[in-house]
Amino acid sequence: MSAPKEVMMSEMSAIQSVHLKRIEHYVNLNSANPDLSPNTVAAACHISVRCLHKLFASLPYSFSEWVKMLRLKQANLILKSKSYVTIE
Repeated sequence: MSAPKEVMMSEMSAIQSVHLKRIEHYVNLNSANPDLSPNTVAAACHISVRCLHKLFASLPYSFSEWVKMLRLKQANLILKSKSYVTIE
């Protein structure tokens, strides 16, 4: 007997949420790495690159756009918090 569609969707959403949280944690720890790529993130999070991109397909931005936004937010916080930091 198969589970109702609502149960399957909630389970899938929970799985997606766990994967996204793992991805977010890894990217936050490694955002300064210039070699950060979908391949490295997918390998570190034990998912395929295709799965990584599918997770972001339901979001309003791609993985690369999300990483760029995250890095810009972090740079903004650093520049605001320390007056002696230069942009270089």
